[in-house]
Amino acid sequence: MDNPKSKTLFHFTKSEDAFYSILENGLKFTYNEERYKDVFHYALPMICFCDMPLTMIGEHTKKYGTFGIGFNKRKMANNYWKLLNPVNYIFSKNLLDGAESLLEIAKKKCNEEDEESKKLYKLATNQLAFMKPYANSKNKQVFYNESEWRLIVLDKSKIKGFKPINWFWNEEEYKKFKEEHKNPMETHLPIFNFSPEEVQFILVDKNINRFAITSKILNMKTFGGNKIDEYQRYELLTKVVFLDEIKDNY
Repeated sequence: MDNPKSKTLFHFTKSEDAFYSILENGLKFTYNEERYKDVFHYALPMICFCDMPLTMIGEHTKKYGTFGIGFNKRKMANNYWKLLNPVNYIFSKNLLDGAESLLEIAKKKCNEEDEESKKLYKLATNQLAFMKPYANSKNKQVFYNESEWRLIVLDKSKIKGFKPINWFWNEEEYKKFKEEHKNPMETHLPIFNFSPEEVQFILVDKNINRFAITSKILNMKTFGGNKIDEYQRYELLTKVVFLDEIKDNY
């Protein structure tokens, strides 16, 4: 029986410029909101991946883009296990109600300083960070099919060189933030840097000229925000895969 999950975590983008920026500089965390029963609950910083096999990636790329980068799942899990996890898709009413109960705990305890409150708050936010409805209640789109993983930033995080990072628990505050930061790349959120060794695939749209992607990689001074040498640049060329070749041959 074929494995329904890949050993790779894929991240896709629609923009060629964003794709090259990711390759050179790393992946920017961005805020994403979560809704249950079509009601805003919270928004947190994350980077999204999927672990579906490349042979099943067609519909996914139609929605999220045909430029991608694939990370070794085992290495990612070993290196970022505190902040990386597959999404827990919520379907039953009991679990949806449970998610709302966790939300209420988080809201009540987020500013309290006693140890019991801190413990409850951490428990609630750790669960909420990786929860998502099974489907969109409006258009019935099934999120479960996306096989999503998330790399998150915890609420109230203090990362050296960055302003304190908080989740949004209020929709109006979140809307105001988005209005003030129309370009997600210009927020105070950090960038996830990675090494060539963590990357298994560089996925390219069929319309990209092979010479262009080869030239781009051979002229890169950095990859994932880290300096690379000539040997690493040539090794990266071996990881380039054109999506149309997968569709045509598998």
